[in-house]
Amino acid sequence: MGDQVPEEQIPDEVKYQKHTPVFSHSRVSPDSKRVAFLQVFPNRRFRDGWKKHANIPSYDRPPRDLARDMAMIRAALEGLIPTTNKAANIPRPPQTATELKDASSGWSATYRVFSIESSQPLLTTSIEINLSTLDVALCLRQGLCADDQEWSCSFPLSISPELDMFTVLHNLICVRNGKLFQQVISLDGPITHRWDTWSKVNSDATREHTAVRSDIYRYQFTWSPDGKYLLFHDLQMQPLSWVNNGTCAVVIGIANRRDCRKRVGLVNYFTSTSFSSGFQDCQFHPTETLLLFRDEAKTYLWRFLKDKDPMVLDLDGGPEGQAASLVDRVSFTACGEKLAVSRLRAELPDFVALSDFLSML
Repeated sequence: MGDQVPEEQIPDEVKYQKHTPVFSHSRVSPDSKRVAFLQVFPNRRFRDGWKKHANIPSYDRPPRDLARDMAMIRAALEGLIPTTNKAANIPRPPQTATELKDASSGWSATYRVFSIESSQPLLTTSIEINLSTLDVALCLRQGLCADDQEWSCSFPLSISPELDMFTVLHNLICVRNGKLFQQVISLDGPITHRWDTWSKVNSDATREHTAVRSDIYRYQFTWSPDGKYLLFHDLQMQPLSWVNNGTCAVVIGIANRRDCRKRVGLVNYFTSTSFSSGFQDCQFHPTETLLLFRDEAKTYLWRFLKDKDPMVLDLDGGPEGQAASLVDRVSFTACGEKLAVSRLRAELPDFVALSDFLSML
């Protein structure tokens, strides 16, 4: 997703704002002359609950909930004590459609790009967008959770290498001359079933989101170094959960049109039909149209412009005499000629020539 900007390089007007963003992402341009900040600002009811480790949404005076009140009265009459998360110091996420709407409405995001060639950062791009209540509600229902210490939620954000595009949830926004130029409302494509899994699609094609969820599902976008391809991939979900066809990796192509707008379309996709906690170590090759990723059991190399399915790499050899050669992490080297393979209980990574695998394709 690009390098995060060190604290000392963040301009003061990004650091100090009236309301602190809850979710943020940053990236430096390849020539290190510009830096971009993408920040998400929720509404007060969400922000107060998040910061105070309290229920979300956080109300000054909670609204009346007739169904909940009747349940408590019924429990009292039956001599039962309703169980709550409060005793365990775990705050409560939205439980009803009303609470979900109150937690999800009124969100916004800002995108700012600064030139950092001089000692004083110069603001070159400043964009603010309002986020869809339904999109935010779906994100919260997919992955908002808390323990006895803090809230957590996966809120997918990404910035392209040249800082001219960014994504918020599953929306792509294009920037030109410092202004919002084009917004691709949804990168659904073959990922449509991902949203359907977590929402009810009405007959008029609109989506109706409810507050009840029994699972955690997360996804992420990764850019190719040249900004021509965008990878959607499942990042994490509960291992014993089945999300339609299993784990998914989708390559989206982004090209320039004559009118300077972007043409966005499906390039290829791969679906694993097995239980999985998601793809990880997803990385585009530095110069070639190759994609590397893995799940718990396998490591994949994918020529996504040529092959329908990726190649499964045999990386189980490991150093001679090693008790266990389980792969812990895989990546391309900076030159792109080798794979760096880190293994559990191994001090140093192995380096495997990429050509050894390409010759098999």
